[in-house]
Amino acid sequence: MSGEEIFFFTTVSVVIGKISAPLPTRVFFFNMYDTKELSKYIDGFNVFYSKKFAKDVLQELEDNLRLKSLVQYDLKKFSYWAGKTRLDYHADLESEVIEYLKIRKRLYYTNVKEWYRIIHQVFDRDKYTCAYCGKVGGKLEADHIVPFSKGGGDCIENLVTACMKCNRQKRDKSVNEFNKWREFNEG
Repeated sequence: MSGEEIFFFTTVSVVIGKISAPLPTRVFFFNMYDTKELSKYIDGFNVFYSKKFAKDVLQELEDNLRLKSLVQYDLKKFSYWAGKTRLDYHADLESEVIEYLKIRKRLYYTNVKEWYRIIHQVFDRDKYTCAYCGKVGGKLEADHIVPFSKGGGDCIENLVTACMKCNRQKRDKSVNEFNKWREFNEG
C-alpha cells in the first residue's frame, strides 16, 4: 500500500446482554487526496444507520407507552434525533427522552446566532480539540464545564470544546465525575 492510501475500517457493534463489542465488517482503501469519495461513503453509512436506529427508537416507544406520551407531539423529530445520537453512543430510551425534552425546552429560549458566535470562539480558543479525549476535528460541540442543569451558564469561561461522543457521555456530570465514570467504564 502506498503512502497516499488510507484504511477505513468499519465496525458493527454487537450487543450481548450489557456487553457491547465491535466486530470488523469490511476494510476499504481510499486515496488520501480524494476526500469526496471517503466523505460520500461516511455520509451514506451514517444516513443508513441513523434511519435504522430511528426505526428502532419508534419500535421501543411502542413498547413503552409512558415515554411515548412524553414525546407524542414530536415523535418524528425525536426518533430522528435519537437515531442520529445512537451513531456515537448507546443509550437507553428513557435517558434519550429526558435529554431531548431538556434540549427542546432550552432551544426555545436560545438566541441561535449568539450561540453559534460563542461556540466558534470556544472552538478557536481550544484549537478544535476535544478537552476530554484530545481528538482533533470531527463532530465537535461546546460542553459546559459546570453543567447547565447544575447552574452553569453559557459564558465562554464555562465552555470547552468536546467531541460528540465525550459530550454525550459526560451529560450533566462534573469534570471529576466524568473522569471517574470514564475510568470505571472504559478502564
